[in-house]
Amino acid sequence: MKEILMNAIERFNEKCREDEKLRNELKDVSKKVNIEIIDDKNYHFILKNAMISDFDEGVIEKPDITIISDRETMNGLMKKEISPFKAYATGKIKIKGSLMDLLRLKEFLR
Repeated sequence: MKEILMNAIERFNEKCREDEKLRNELKDVSKKVNIEIIDDKNYHFILKNAMISDFDEGVIEKPDITIISDRETMNGLMKKEISPFKAYATGKIKIKGSLMDLLRLKEFLR
């Protein structure tokens, strides 16, 4: 799971470097994000100035956003086998955070 998430972070950061509109949307954003995999380890990262950094195992205290799912669903999301909307609508992924925060992370979950 860690390698799959690292690849998703690399894709997200590359998209931010290439996509000026996305970069401008996220340039002043600073968010702490936890990813809780209920049947695996937990992970965290920081989204700051249109880049994800500080990815590691474990959780950050007082996160702005928490993504909760199982390994199979997260794997499917990262491999684009299931859409974020379908995963959310079917309850396979739960996200705690503001609607604006969720919209900011949509590119990560694609």
